[in-house]
Amino acid sequence: MSRKTLTRIAAAGASAALIATGMSVAVGTGVASADSSSCNATESFKGGEITAQQTVSPAAAYPGQVVTYTTRISRASGGWNLKEIGIAAPEGFVLQDGARVNVWTLGPGQTWYDANLRSDSDKNLYWERTDVTWDMNSSHYVELKTTFKVPADAEVGSTQQAGVQARPVGWDSQEWLDKGACLKIRDKNIVESGQGSLEKLGFGSVNSGSSQVFGSLTDPQGSISGILSDVLGNVLGDMVGS
Repeated sequence: MSRKTLTRIAAAGASAALIATGMSVAVGTGVASADSSSCNATESFKGGEITAQQTVSPAAAYPGQVVTYTTRISRASGGWNLKEIGIAAPEGFVLQDGARVNVWTLGPGQTWYDANLRSDSDKNLYWERTDVTWDMNSSHYVELKTTFKVPADAEVGSTQQAGVQARPVGWDSQEWLDKGACLKIRDKNIVESGQGSLEKLGFGSVNSGSSQVFGSLTDPQGSISGILSDVLGNVLGDMVGS
């Protein structure tokens, strides 16, 4: 067997092993826009008597990726009550199922509940409203967690600004549409780009850290061996046929 053939086999085996173990290769994340240095994944500001904080995770995402926003309304001192909390998502971002709200209640304290969001499509604004009131003080807060899908046509290198909405008792709805968390849009890295290709080759969904990488976790070694066998088999088959 020639040295070239052995090198191709070794390279194929190494690549399959990296995929199977979930290892990734460090690569660049695309070219950032000129103002990306001022784009912060967490933003906090005061709006009258309340403090708003919003975070997006991850801080940089590729087109089509799902991101999570956490919006918190609190008060530094004294007591106050809140009726609504919301997020103004960047244009084109699509809300996903599973929104939740964390509020303080007598007994259990801060507790998560499923949210039933209202919306204003013109502003891409989504908010949760209570028929009673939510208590806020130095230790009690209201927090909304939402997930959105980044548009497939989002421009790599751009930044996407979200906003915050809140309505304290006795106030009209307060909206800060350009003061929320900022998301950087990046390109896919080599591992993420390769996931679609692997699925087309019959390896199924490849999600790092998930049982879907290897199939059934009842036999992870067998699954890994299957991946290696398939990859090496394809390489050897190509060599024999050439």
